[in-house]
Amino acid sequence: MEGSERRTSATAGDKGAAAYERQKRRAAERSRRTSLAGREIAPLPPIFNARRRAACKYDLALFLRTYLPKKFKKSFSRNHLRYIRTLQDAIVDGGLRAIAMPRGAGKTTIVKGAVVWAILYGWHKYVLVVSATKTEATELLADVKKSFVSERIREDFPEVAVPLARLGGSALLARGQLFEGEATGIVWQTDKIKTPTIPGSAASAATIRAVGINGAIRGASTDGVDGETARPSLVVCDDLQKIEDAKNPERVKKICDKIERDIIGLAADGDSMTVVMVCTCIEPDDVSAIYLSPETRPQWNGLRFKMVERFPDRLDDLWLREYASRRRKSAKEANAFYAEHREAMDAGAVVDWPENYDRKKEASRLQRAMNYLIDDEASFWSERQNEPRAPETASLVCDARTIRSRTNGLERFQVPNDATTLTAFIDVHSDVLYYAVCAFKDDRTCFVVDYGAFPEQREEYFFKGRSGNATLKQTFAFADVDGGIQEGVFSLIHQILGETWLSVSGHVLSISRLMVDVGYRRDPVESAIRRVGVPVVSPAKGRAIGATRKPMSEWTPKPGAKVGNRWIAEPTPGRAFKTITTDVNFFKSEVHAAFAAPVGSVAGASLWGSVGERHRMFADHCCAERCQLVKAAGNEVAEWTAIPGRDNHLFDCVVGCFAGAAVQGLRKPGERPTRRREERDE
Repeated sequence: MEGSERRTSATAGDKGAAAYERQKRRAAERSRRTSLAGREIAPLPPIFNARRRAACKYDLALFLRTYLPKKFKKSFSRNHLRYIRTLQDAIVDGGLRAIAMPRGAGKTTIVKGAVVWAILYGWHKYVLVVSATKTEATELLADVKKSFVSERIREDFPEVAVPLARLGGSALLARGQLFEGEATGIVWQTDKIKTPTIPGSAASAATIRAVGINGAIRGASTDGVDGETARPSLVVCDDLQKIEDAKNPERVKKICDKIERDIIGLAADGDSMTVVMVCTCIEPDDVSAIYLSPETRPQWNGLRFKMVERFPDRLDDLWLREYASRRRKSAKEANAFYAEHREAMDAGAVVDWPENYDRKKEASRLQRAMNYLIDDEASFWSERQNEPRAPETASLVCDARTIRSRTNGLERFQVPNDATTLTAFIDVHSDVLYYAVCAFKDDRTCFVVDYGAFPEQREEYFFKGRSGNATLKQTFAFADVDGGIQEGVFSLIHQILGETWLSVSGHVLSISRLMVDVGYRRDPVESAIRRVGVPVVSPAKGRAIGATRKPMSEWTPKPGAKVGNRWIAEPTPGRAFKTITTDVNFFKSEVHAAFAAPVGSVAGASLWGSVGERHRMFADHCCAERCQLVKAAGNEVAEWTAIPGRDNHLFDCVVGCFAGAAVQGLRKPGERPTRRREERDE
């Protein structure tokens, strides 16, 4: 009896367990079906307005107004339409384009919409967005995300917008999303989005990635629909530089290198790639200026838009004198003056966007522009006109763009027929030596015929002290610092003296004066000069004689000294050579004044060749110092000071060449000769 009860109990227990398992399976199946239903996005709603959608495929401006009306409430100006058309042509036809728009003109908002348009219509499958920082790039991408799920795009592009909207902004939900039972492969990350894989969709499995210019750009790729590797076909560069970047030539070069090596290099062999750079100029030689210039980057087809396309006829008297004086006192008084004289003040002016101005504060777009000009002139020329101007610290200062434009068509090492004097200068450092050689006419017209560094560097444009540079220590591994300097100076002197300096007609001109800087290390330099044993080679030292110091003309020379115009050659006790001391403030001003003059001008200066870009490093060195006119004790002196973080060594060299010409007795027309004190024994 007991055994029968046990069997009955066991049977009942087995039935109960089986029923529980069936219940679990049914619950799991219900859960699976519920989960699939939650992850499944099919069926998609139909296109709401197919005609509206089709009308915008070849019209970016119409797309922006139609599908992003909240972002583009104001009408487009003539320049906006030209900008948009340029973007459209680049996206559809390919190529490189650099476009500068005034700050506040909506260039970034437009380019965000252009990215959405390029993806929705299948113009590109992989778009890379690059900004100055990753934060700025991801902020741009965040705005693009919002556009993809906006109301009208959801209506007419349901195959893209609906799956994205279903995510609710959650990257986790993207992993399990299905369309007709197949994973959509959608990605919704801070720095990357991937549209859903939907059969028949022009935008299926398209990628947009955001990165900072200093981030990992090289080798950017993703997996395509069929498992193939997809590379970016469209790169949008939006304001790649910060203000601190634009002011630093080394950072400018670094960004340019990233563009040339990493961004341009993204395209696979045989594939084309579109790169669009939208920007605003900050400095005369910043990244934007380089890529907008037909001289430096003609292949980018640079296009600059300005807030004021033509200035009013009465700019100087009515705007900059009468109106400006009133505005500095009271905006209300200035507005009243404009209202009274508006017809005369508007005459001749053409502005970029006539409808865009603050009607509570201004009466016209022109008045808004003139307020910018009066309140902050530097910002107006850069951010509003895309024509940044170098600070005018003194009338004789010449900007880098002007200096490198002063080419004369001669070959390197070639001397003009009427040149009579050839001078050279070597600037000494522990790791590298810089030098320049200049030919002069008797009227001090200068021709820079050679410059460079020793040891010769791998790159045409380099910065002192950076890794990868060739150094004296590498070249003379057996020597210490002083030994390396001595060997380097000795070798470079022989290199300069041994070069054949031929005139156009074939006449040979020899070096008249070669000066070597002894301000850093006198002993090794003089040892090298002694080994060379050539009288034209002299030790030299520059002195910045400011307004508070006694002018060189009032110095009392030592016995045996020679005195010239802003230079003096004096013996030093215990030294074998007289040291030539020069007034570098004077000769730096003279160099800038010479380059400010047109090529061929008397006492002007020019560079060999016909391609100004070849001389970018030279020009940057010449503009690596600030000049300020200082008055003190009855003196007025243009005082020069180095800008921290910039290389100025080639500037020192050409200044030394100008001083060398003075040592050789050359004078500008009208310059009175300096009475020389005769040498006398102590």
